[in-house]
Amino acid sequence: PNGVPSKVMPSLQESPGHYEQSVFDGLDFFMSELAKRDMHAVLYLHNTWEWSGGYAQYLNWAGYGPVPVPSVAGWDAFKDYVSKYFECDSCQQIFKNHITTVLSRTNFYNKRKYTEDPAILSWQIANEPRPMGAGNKDAYAAWIKDIAAHIKSLDKNHLVSTGSEGEAGSEEDFDLYARVHADPNIDYLTMHIWPKNWGWLDSKDIPGTLNRAIESVLYYGGKIRGVAAIYSSVDSVATLPVHSIFQARDIPDYHSYRSDNCPLCKSCQKIDAIVSSYGYSVL
Repeated sequence: PNGVPSKVMPSLQESPGHYEQSVFDGLDFFMSELAKRDMHAVLYLHNTWEWSGGYAQYLNWAGYGPVPVPSVAGWDAFKDYVSKYFECDSCQQIFKNHITTVLSRTNFYNKRKYTEDPAILSWQIANEPRPMGAGNKDAYAAWIKDIAAHIKSLDKNHLVSTGSEGEAGSEEDFDLYARVHADPNIDYLTMHIWPKNWGWLDSKDIPGTLNRAIESVLYYGGKIRGVAAIYSSVDSVATLPVHSIFQARDIPDYHSYRSDNCPLCKSCQKIDAIVSSYGYSVL
């Protein structure tokens, strides 16, 4: 639901089975625009973390009490709370109902069924699913297996992935990671690398730290295919291609200038704001 600290808003599913249709409409529009640009999306259906609801929200709906927000109650309280997710049968059913609702949808804009939309590359069970406790490993593996089978029963046209971070998201147990990805309904492996979170990339000095971040990703065996963005006015950065949904041509009368070659500045016209790597800064 809306109004919860550290949560993305507005919410899609406000309560079990009740959806904010304007958010669904936004997803429809987003997917139709992706298709026009020959781009593809991986759509995740759940989350370990509270910022989009996740395990904790399903437990709250199932009567397990208020959610201990980790930034307020602390990590241990949050982990203890969400570790109960895999014992909650009603949570699993509410989630399966949600999957069925999403996968049964027809896009308002292009009239394609989601299960037949080529712009969807794959369904991801969750963002960074974790057992949230060594005692939950078997229950977690069984849950991944059950949910993957449920998705495939509804949609045989798209790939399915777990969304796992890798060994770090598997209680540091690589055998568990290998086991859940050996399931025939899981089509490919996932892992996460966070250059900014891990200090490789400084958002206040992207030009000065981008090469370091690229080198670090390559060191870990990553292959960088480009930079993804919602909007970009440039086609490349640090020799890497930029793949954006919207470009300058999508904004009428859009112009971009270097700070030392701005005609508005030279003619002493008032500038309302500056857009830079830091965001949108009103003057």
